[in-house]
Amino acid sequence: MRGGYGLGPYDPRWIGPYRVDGLLGQGGMGRVYLGRDPVDRPVAIKVIKDDLAGNAEYLRRFREEAANARRIARQHTAQVLDFNVDRGSPYLVTEYVEGPTLRDRIRHGRPIVGSELDQLAFVLATALQAMHQVGLIHRDLKPENVILSSMGPRVIDFGVARVSDGPHEPDRNSTFVGTLGYIAPEILASRPATAKVDIFAWGATVAFAGTGRPTFGDGNIEQRRYRTLGQAPDLSGLELPLRDVVDRALHKSPAMRPSAADLVRVLNGGAALGAGTDELSAGLDGELPPRPERELTLEQEILRRMGM
Repeated sequence: MRGGYGLGPYDPRWIGPYRVDGLLGQGGMGRVYLGRDPVDRPVAIKVIKDDLAGNAEYLRRFREEAANARRIARQHTAQVLDFNVDRGSPYLVTEYVEGPTLRDRIRHGRPIVGSELDQLAFVLATALQAMHQVGLIHRDLKPENVILSSMGPRVIDFGVARVSDGPHEPDRNSTFVGTLGYIAPEILASRPATAKVDIFAWGATVAFAGTGRPTFGDGNIEQRRYRTLGQAPDLSGLELPLRDVVDRALHKSPAMRPSAADLVRVLNGGAALGAGTDELSAGLDGELPPRPERELTLEQEILRRMGM
């Protein structure tokens, strides 16, 4: 997330107590501005589109999920600093993370290999685990949403009150949540999103980082949809043993994918993934059942050892 574009005549100059300096980007959810907080620290401000702002159910979800997002461990994500839904256009404020995106890095260089790729995979899995532990699903993890900051990789733009899942056309101009090549098959089949959609996106993102190409290829919407739904991912060139973990993450069935906690465990040198549905995430099509206290304690110990 770098720099910013000039403001147009209809762009705000202030959003709540935050001064607006430039436009960082826009999408189906709204616009993201570069701004300054009252003590002059840089922040990113996501302003929700007017049509969504008029939806009472959307605002309820936004308030609930934004409150949960403030609980996410901030080491590998852009920390949520503030949000407001009570007046004007709803907005969400996160810390501003300086650095190129993973997409930029690969576009202007070579694929990431060796221990650097292992570290990237581990950090992204840890970020997802932190989100899933507070009940959030990112829903749009992809190379553009990974910033390679001076402090290490950071995940941005996680899923706060995204448009409810439904049979929307998955292109960049629609309200469909996600990006082709990283969207899980169940979303393309108009099934509800669970935390396992993030695991699929993790696999596709790590594969892109390690090979320099989209794992389900290029082409038009229908071609990429067809490959995601019915073809095996192209993981040639991805190093072992990471390739085996990525292959499991890209399984067509969400119930057969590992959980984020499983990824953290394996990438941190734990035992390999089992052949069947994993213990932490077994359930109907990847739905996450309540975890026993024993498992939560194990995950907390893993985080403690990582300094979190």
